[in-house]
Amino acid sequence: DNVVDVMGLGISFAAGNLVAGDKYVVTPKSAVYWVTPTSDPLNISPQIFADGSENSRRMTGGSLAGYLAFRDYNIVRYQETLNNFAQSMIWEVNRLHSQGVGLDKNYTMQGEYRVQDVSTALGADDSGLEFNKRLQAGNVSFYIYDTASGEMVPGAFGQLDFGGGDNFDPAVHTLEDVANAINTSPSTSAYLTATITNNQLSITANAGYKFAVSDDTAGLMAGLGLNTFFSGDSSTNIGVNAAIVQDLRKICAGAINGGYEGNEGDNAISKAIAALATKQVEIPGTSFGKGYTGTLSGYYSSLVSKVGTDTATARVNGTFQRTKANDQD
Repeated sequence: DNVVDVMGLGISFAAGNLVAGDKYVVTPKSAVYWVTPTSDPLNISPQIFADGSENSRRMTGGSLAGYLAFRDYNIVRYQETLNNFAQSMIWEVNRLHSQGVGLDKNYTMQGEYRVQDVSTALGADDSGLEFNKRLQAGNVSFYIYDTASGEMVPGAFGQLDFGGGDNFDPAVHTLEDVANAINTSPSTSAYLTATITNNQLSITANAGYKFAVSDDTAGLMAGLGLNTFFSGDSSTNIGVNAAIVQDLRKICAGAINGGYEGNEGDNAISKAIAALATKQVEIPGTSFGKGYTGTLSGYYSSLVSKVGTDTATARVNGTFQRTKANDQD
């Protein structure tokens, strides 16, 4: 690497050879400080307040200030808005997909999302679940099938029992409670085993059985990342569930019908996911703006439009300032 010393700061250039006359713009990663003549380092990095106004006590001019202001003001807002879009898309798709069935029933389901503490209520702020606030009071139905015949085991279906016939309550029930409900409910106890590993829930069918889920009014499956299409919880880590990548038969295009069957050719879930293009959804607010009610496509379009407008404004301002500087020469 080529290392150049700039007032005691070693700057490394990993690629290419430096020659006389080369010019580079060096933008600080965190902050810019006056070291002299002040008695102590003085932070002069440009700062933009939440209302968009500049801190006049900081550096406000020049290209360096412009780069830092763009990074700390515009980019942060773009990233937060894009994350909100990604999170909402992940949730809405997974909310539907997790209640569906693929071309075969399930032998096992592995949760994508991890809690901080298995004994903390899943809806609590410190639960560790990204989608904790999306969980609702409700329940989920399980259906058990014979592996050999493919037929549903007579009477082996129903909702989970969280004690005394209670439904799931995100303000009360923990990951341990969910596992216990699966392991003790009449509809599942003889056929499924729920375990917690690394603070994630997994469900495995006992020998001779397969299972499917439906009617998840609590959002429990999507909240824990079970039977989901997407993995991740933001624009930086969104991906396709590893179970689907390994076996495309896991794509849940259909749903359990009134006859307790999941039939090949059923596209109920696929149609519902496609309908998200025009469905009104609730997207939480950002640190600089309130929440949004509308379509996912509309929200994304507004972000693209904002980036385009800001870019056009920056170009106009840049042209103006260069022209102004030339006129003063």
